[in-house]
Amino acid sequence: MHPLLGTFIKLTLAVTAAVVAIVALFFILKIVLVAAVIAGLAIGVLFLVNMFRKPRPRLPVAR
Repeated sequence: MHPLLGTFIKLTLAVTAAVVAIVALFFILKIVLVAAVIAGLAIGVLFLVNMFRKPRPRLPVAR
């Protein structure tokens, strides 16, 4: 076995692990970004609905 073969295999495995980690990070980042956009839109819609809704009287109720 060539003396540099072990180093080549370790380097190849390290580069492969780094590429897989970067791809997984971008995949997770894309999911988180889409979820944040959807949550922001939902909160914005709720804000607009509550802003234009007729205010209900908030009278104290004795029970």
